Amino acid sequence: MLINLPFTRDLQEMQRNLEKLILSYLKMGFNPYIDVIHDYEHYHIHMDKIVYLEKCQRVTEIHTTDGKVYRAYQPMYKYEKLLPESMFFRISQGAIVNWRFLYHVKGYRAIIRWGKDKTADLPVSPKVYKFVKSQLSYQTGDRP
Repeated sequence: MLINLPFTRDLQEMQRNLEKLILSYLKMGFNPYIDVIHDYEHYHIHMDKIVYLEKCQRVTEIHTTDGKVYRAYQPMYKYEKLLPESMFFRISQGAIVNWRFLYHVKGYRAIIRWGKDKTADLPVSPKVYKFVKSQLSYQTGDRP
């Protein structure tokens, strides 16, 4: 699992942030699956398989690593509360991305890559653009 900690050069502050994150995980009963009703059937989707969530009008589309797209009528803000902050981040009003699959950010666009040749291009909100770009460069070591 990818741990998303704020960047700091102070080791004591980094340790405090890590301790807070670990304690918050221990306090909550973490369930790695989310429940989705798609085409009148109930599915359990593992969070590691979720690449990104995208809002399409009143439907939330959940894109997974195996290429399936689950369409759910639950609003994005409910998924934002449900998914752990260390794994997922809302890059715009209409998209939540798994940090693991975020490949590149440029010109208020995010490139998501998974599998051998699957990619997606999503908009990034100006409010979070600098944060996403800095976190991505910190986590990947300035990938082109």
